[in-house]
Amino acid sequence: MAPKIAKETGAELNQLILGHMLLWILQRPLDFDPGSKEAYFNFGCSLLAHVCAAAYEKPSSDVCKETVRQRAEMTILSVSASDLENHAPG
Repeated sequence: MAPKIAKETGAELNQLILGHMLLWILQRPLDFDPGSKEAYFNFGCSLLAHVCAAAYEKPSSDVCKETVRQRAEMTILSVSASDLENHAPG
């Protein structure tokens, strides 16, 4: 969806940030009437990541590692595909 979001928000694809995605989602009409269907959408997780990053003034992946990983006593927590340093082998 990144190319479409960049085009519709007027952002350059290589400069697309979560804020562009949030703006794009909030301006879209609903796909169907509330209560008429169900569909999973990851918007809430993306919004939470954005809020955490802003509150902690660091990337949301770092916030997740410092909170969830430590509290769960995990040795490794890979948060995203770009989090290469913590990928499991293979």
